[in-house]
Amino acid sequence: MRSTSRAKRGMSIAFIRLMEVHMNSRTLMLMLKDGLRVSSGFLSEASYQCVVYCRVPENWVAGDLPNSDDLWLKGPGLTSAGLEMLFKKMYGDTWREGNEDGSQYVVLSSGARLLNPRRSEETPWRDDDPNDKRFRFFYFVAGVDGRFASVKREAF
Repeated sequence: MRSTSRAKRGMSIAFIRLMEVHMNSRTLMLMLKDGLRVSSGFLSEASYQCVVYCRVPENWVAGDLPNSDDLWLKGPGLTSAGLEMLFKKMYGDTWREGNEDGSQYVVLSSGARLLNPRRSEETPWRDDDPNDKRFRFFYFVAGVDGRFASVKREAF
């Protein structure tokens, strides 16, 4: 009986932590263009644009909120530390130093939009076409430990 209570208590704590992250969070959409630089210096640009949706604590968002009813707000974005954590999740912990074979991922351009807090119940990422070859979609949630976890679109 005690082990059942502990399991329930553990699940409750994990659930509460997840809800804390979700309830005090903001949703950002980042658009990235990237490529892979090989050891010879040649840069192979990706044929697609990365669309990254991420849910982060409010204090990971930098910039002022414009007074707007638009779905996606221009201006706010991830803090530099949050952006670095995202790139580490996407490209690996040593992405700035490169890979063992001398190649290195390079972010060529990026832009961010914040889901309007007034419209936070909307889920526009569900309208994206995962078969659209122009884009690759990614979904990340920042945990209480400060790291990003990859989730499926349905769980986002």
